Amino acid sequence: DNDKPFFAYLAFTAPHDPMHVPEPWQSMYRGAYDDGYEVLKAKRTAGAKKAGVVPDSAQTPKRHAMLPAWDSLTKDKQALEARGMEVYAGMVSNLDYHYGRVVSFLKDIGEYDNTIILFMSDNGPNPWVSEDYPENRGSEWFAQFDNSLENIGKPMSHYAYGMGFGSACSGPLDLFKMTVGEGGIRTPLLVAGPGIKPEQKTEAFAYVWDIMPTLLDYAGIKHPESYEGRKMEPMRGKSLKGLLAGSATSVYGKNDFIGGEMQNGKWMRQGDLKASSVSPPYGPGTWHLYNVSTDPGEILDLAGEQPEKLKELQEAWENYAKDVGVVLSK
Repeated sequence: DNDKPFFAYLAFTAPHDPMHVPEPWQSMYRGAYDDGYEVLKAKRTAGAKKAGVVPDSAQTPKRHAMLPAWDSLTKDKQALEARGMEVYAGMVSNLDYHYGRVVSFLKDIGEYDNTIILFMSDNGPNPWVSEDYPENRGSEWFAQFDNSLENIGKPMSHYAYGMGFGSACSGPLDLFKMTVGEGGIRTPLLVAGPGIKPEQKTEAFAYVWDIMPTLLDYAGIKHPESYEGRKMEPMRGKSLKGLLAGSATSVYGKNDFIGGEMQNGKWMRQGDLKASSVSPPYGPGTWHLYNVSTDPGEILDLAGEQPEKLKELQEAWENYAKDVGVVLSK
């Protein structure tokens, strides 16, 4: 009631593993994934096309070489996998419910129409099972958990759904968390607030470092050049305010380079072209070139057709790595 601005950062653990969720969410999706992860990936891809998130011409990535076909699994293994996905989906719905409580509260106090709300994810879906985490497999500590079909999602379970449904949740995007494939680094960003038109969508590229400049822009605050006598690094990102208001169609120019790294993987983007090197065991560790606007599944490698562009993007990544001090493990 003091009319002062507020900033709230609400970081849900859900839907991260180990996956736990109470009723009614635990049983909300019983039987929904019995057809398996390959069927779900096709459904997610079709849904993304229908929603206009990816073009109709986008191809669905093939099943990863490390992932067995659903039909090759035993019935017991299929049941366990499907149950894990049911609990994961329940966690997402549980998160949605509690996020809804926040929205309801803002409306109750009359601040909903005066609040900038950003909803995002930190990375793509997880390809690991719980045993893949360091020192879990075969340990006395991990042996205490009950990951039976009947107990997944309940207390004393410690379950992660693995590559099958992780790939499925990526839908039309290739790969998953821990990689620089689009399925690992392309995540949702939903923004609402004053001056932002409802239901509008944009295909413009934005990056996580754009969040801070955007919020400062809306708040009318200039980023300081120094603090307590120490020079501050300038922000790397750009404000999305014009994009959100509909007065701009893009944030980055066609010649701008934006890149990053993940688990020794490397990526650099310029316009719609993305050069990437996915590190083992999920990729060969070699550079490829894709148009991720028309080919979000990163299926059609353009490196042979545009070797000079690939070289240019590789050099841009090396410059980025030197600039920010990337350290790659051996």
